[in-house]
Amino acid sequence: MFLGIICYKTWLATFFITKFLSGRTEGRQGIVRSIIIPCGSYQLHLHHWFLVLIAGSILLAEGFYVLTPEVFYACLSAVVFQGVYCYEDWYQIVRRESVMLAAED
Repeated sequence: MFLGIICYKTWLATFFITKFLSGRTEGRQGIVRSIIIPCGSYQLHLHHWFLVLIAGSILLAEGFYVLTPEVFYACLSAVVFQGVYCYEDWYQIVRRESVMLAAED
């Protein structure tokens, strides 16, 4: 029961920390900058939730965790949830460059 309370509080704290560090809306930079890779007339936007999902999947397959698995994966799942829940463009990983320029104006 004690571990469940810690897991819940860790998830909430991580959610709000991630919300604070990321941009308020899609297309706006937060404290932690987005990773956008130009590729011809397209841009590859590596969302924070996408990177954490990939890293978390690899760490889960390897059985790696810090502290307890419940707390570690609660942190990772909170980052993924925040990225998907708080942004309307969460699913747009590959975009045309002209779309990105129009959104920034």
